[in-house]
Amino acid sequence: MKATPQDCSAFSYEVKMLYGLLVRLTELPAEQPSTPWDSVLRNAIIEGHLLHTRNLIDFFLPGVTRRDDILVKDFLREAWTPEGLEADRLTLLKPEIDKRLAHLTRERHIEFDGWRSIIITGDLMELVSQFLTRIREISTHLDPQLSDAVRAQNYFDADYGDQYRSALH
Repeated sequence: MKATPQDCSAFSYEVKMLYGLLVRLTELPAEQPSTPWDSVLRNAIIEGHLLHTRNLIDFFLPGVTRRDDILVKDFLREAWTPEGLEADRLTLLKPEIDKRLAHLTRERHIEFDGWRSIIITGDLMELVSQFLTRIREISTHLDPQLSDAVRAQNYFDADYGDQYRSALH
């Protein structure tokens, strides 16, 4: 199936939300919230970041899919799968995210080593960059509906790129 402008817009929305929620996460105070409502907002930001992370992992590295899912293959004429350490880390992270978002489980509130929002977002932005480069290689122009994804990827690199790269070493 060929990607529609609505598919491009949906992809851009996911990338924009991932970046925007990372910004909000990094602005949260390190200490626990003092009121229950502050805790609700903090948790909503964390869960939102996890949700958009999961949606983008499913876009780039799909497992079981449904007929109406928007996937990377809808945008490209030839098969392409992201490669590298970023894809490997995200693949390992996916079951942990699924468990925390989709199930009422005793492990839901246990911290896990993989929850490093800047690395997660950076890994996904690397895949976004690879994907957009691939589209540019096969197309004479980038769909305007992808502009928010391009902007979010550029903002991430400008705002968090150095922090991301240093966290990897």
